Amino acid sequence: MAKKILLVEDEEIMVELLNKKLSKEGYEVFVARDGK
Repeated sequence: MAKKILLVEDEEIMVELLNKKLSKEGYEVFVARDGK
C-alpha cells in the first residue's frame, strides 16, 4: 500500500516536478493548488 502525501503548492512547475518525484518514490500524491 502506497503512503499518501498532500502536496500544497501554487507554482505549476513545482507541482509537476514534486508530483513526479514523489510518485516514483512510491507515494500516492494529492495536490492542492493553494491553502484555501
